Amino acid sequence: VQTSHMRHYSPKTTGRYTEAYVGLNAGDVSARISYSPNYLRPGVKTVYGEINAGVDTVAKLRLDGHLGYLACVDAPAGQRCTDRIVWRIGASRRFDRLELQAALVGAEAPGGRDLRLDGNPALTFGASWTF
Repeated sequence: VQTSHMRHYSPKTTGRYTEAYVGLNAGDVSARISYSPNYLRPGVKTVYGEINAGVDTVAKLRLDGHLGYLACVDAPAGQRCTDRIVWRIGASRRFDRLELQAALVGAEAPGGRDLRLDGNPALTFGASWTF
């Protein structure tokens, strides 16, 4: 069991949250359940369950995936909180200390409710350097 504190910034919202989580790892597969009593806004309580998997392929290419479900447990009157399914399919390639990543990510609400997300799904790119 662990806790973490995150800060989130975007053009539409600025928030922070603390979460407690428990998880399991087995080889290239992991699962985790998180609880946050103030998810991006005070009093918005959520539970998030996730499964992650990855596999190394030829030419040092790694494929990975993520499937998660955000459940809104409680929210103050007037606060919007919508359950959602979150997914990611990605690939990465390491070049010594440099790693390049690309992923297709998306989120959908059960029952087709509108999440008000621009650019969903989205193709993302990243790079990281290990010191």
